[in-house]
Amino acid sequence: MPIQPSTKPLTRRRMLSITAAAAGLPLLAYGVSRFARPRNELTAWSGAALGAEASLALWHADKLLSERMVAASLAEVARLERIFSLFDAESELARLNRDGKLENASADLISVMRDSLRLGEASGGAFDVSVQPLWDVYAAHYSARPDSATGPEERAIAEALARVDYRRIALDGSTIRLTQKGMG
Repeated sequence: MPIQPSTKPLTRRRMLSITAAAAGLPLLAYGVSRFARPRNELTAWSGAALGAEASLALWHADKLLSERMVAASLAEVARLERIFSLFDAESELARLNRDGKLENASADLISVMRDSLRLGEASGGAFDVSVQPLWDVYAAHYSARPDSATGPEERAIAEALARVDYRRIALDGSTIRLTQKGMG
């Protein structure tokens, strides 16, 4: 039976559960091997996930089960990339940044946006999910000048900061709208 991606929203509780389960997998393999002494085998994957190098290694006595677990993990990473990737021009987040509006956003993106707006409010703006324009200025500066001891020009920073303000993100049901051109 194929593994179906979850349609549940990615809440903090769910993320902690996934992280805890993943962290506990090596202990499960240790516990099984300690008492039953089956021969554990390595199932490994390496590649890119959300624009960064990543790897996954799982030791387990049941090679088929570990291969299924790795495949399920990679399917979840792929699902999340279709939502949150800045490197895939067709991800939900990339389309929102490009078009300034996203209709029928996934429950995961809506949940993250709601939490991000709450964090922006609770921190008085110290956390601001709309920081992409400023990030882009710094990334462009240091990509062109990797050994630079100074940052971008003040004018470029000021222009980017004029497009950073979480309070200019509108949520209406499953629609997200950036109310100022050039936000991200």
